[in-house]
This record gives sequence, structure tokens and C-alpha cells, in this order.
Amino acid sequence: MRSPLRGWRLLLFARCDDASQTESDEWDGPVGRDRWWAARLHRLSCGPCRREAKQMRWLRRLLTSAPDKVRVAEVNETTAPPLSPEAAERIRQSLAAARDSEQA
Repeated sequence: MRSPLRGWRLLLFARCDDASQTESDEWDGPVGRDRWWAARLHRLSCGPCRREAKQMRWLRRLLTSAPDKVRVAEVNETTAPPLSPEAAERIRQSLAAARDSEQA
């Protein structure tokens, strides 16, 4: 069973690492109420953590407002420029030389 004081300890002794981790975890989904409050109260008293939270909110707003073409960069055979035969041969030779030097 969970100790009822666990949440209070989090609120009173939250560190910058905890607040930063909570802020990061909020990107993945909702976090527990006690963690959220601990990070929130920590940010009230910690200037660097307040700035980090503000920057994270700005970054989230920027990423969600970006067009889909910018957000998802897909590279496949149709979008990547093809290699010249000479370049492909140089790569093959370099890989073979590296493989030979590893075996020696």
C-alpha cells in the first residue's frame, strides 16, 4: 500500500531533476497528480526550472503549429538522391578495407 506521506515528501523535497523529468514525461502523456504538483511547486521557487518549462511550452507550441511536411521528414529511395556508380564503388571498397583490417 502506498504511504500517504509519499506525495508530501515529493512536494517538499522535489529537485530540479525531478521537475525536469516530470516536464519531459508530460510530453508522453498525463503524469500523476503528486508528481505534477511537486514539479509545479518546485518551479515556483526555482528560476532555472521556470525558464526551462517556459522553453518547453514554446517548443511544444512551435512543433504542434508546424506543418506536417516540416514535422515529418521522411527519407526513402524516391526522395534521396541516387549515388553515382563511382561513389557506390568507393563505399564498397572502404567497407571491404575496414572489414579486412578488423579481421587482421
